[in-house]
Amino acid sequence: MSETTVASTAAVTATSTPSLLGAAGVVVAALRGASKLASLLCEAALDLERPIGADTLAGQYVAAARAARDRMLAELPAQPESAIARRAIEGVIRAQAIREAFRETPALALVAEAHRHPEIEQALRRLEEAGVACARGAYAAALGRAREAEATLADVAQVAARRLRAAQQQLVAHKVRMALPALGYRVREATVGGKSAFRATSQERVLGVVVAEGGKLLVEAGGFECTACRPAIAALFRRLRDEGIAVEPLVSRPHGRWEGGPLLERPGSDPADLLRTAERLQARARPLARGAKPHGGRTRTVASRQTLAAWVWGQPQGMGRSS
Repeated sequence: MSETTVASTAAVTATSTPSLLGAAGVVVAALRGASKLASLLCEAALDLERPIGADTLAGQYVAAARAARDRMLAELPAQPESAIARRAIEGVIRAQAIREAFRETPALALVAEAHRHPEIEQALRRLEEAGVACARGAYAAALGRAREAEATLADVAQVAARRLRAAQQQLVAHKVRMALPALGYRVREATVGGKSAFRATSQERVLGVVVAEGGKLLVEAGGFECTACRPAIAALFRRLRDEGIAVEPLVSRPHGRWEGGPLLERPGSDPADLLRTAERLQARARPLARGAKPHGGRTRTVASRQTLAAWVWGQPQGMGRSS
């Protein structure tokens, strides 16, 4: 009774941290000490002993930004008298909170700086200008500068999170590529659009492994008697853990077929078939997006800024409205 197992690889331990960040475009020599600009963002060197959860890093960043915003708002000595003053101060606080969130996610700060250094530098200047303008009572100017800083920092954080997810996917695929032959399998591989699939065989036994977005693993066994596939799948996961990939099985489903379940339904099929089948299976489970509306007459810049604000704060901030 062979099984299909879905597992996450949400964390990379110290063994693979340099490789992960290297795949995300960070020079490994810079890991022990952040550069001047990255220090402005995270104010701490990256702790290589702390696991990096590429799948959850964006969520950690958003949670840190929201916590910083709420704390700063609560610490305001008094409520501003005018509406424009209130909006300006809240705008500066939102931008400062987004910057503050990088301190909780230094890996994200390093990746962001590696790819978007000029934009970050400009955003930090805008944030400083916003604070100065606010102190002078030039609230309209302060609000405009704060919104620019907020949008840019949210953008670079989101892009950095995507790069880390892609790097996680690439790193996990590499580790699977090395682990399967070490476990005695003959391996065929296919890679399409960054996703990788492996068809590993040993006599009559076969493992189908798909490395999906963010490093998620889909593993299916065929040719095993009863529950004999479980030690084989566990051996693969153990090997990956030894290589610095923290694997957490999420769900296992017995398919009861000697030849394999939905991933391995065609004996001897090309590994690319595993990718196509996995995509179909994921598409069935993927909820349909409802209620999405076009941006209408808004410009692309305004629409993208509102989208970025929604990513961080969970609701549009009206960043395109005039002051």
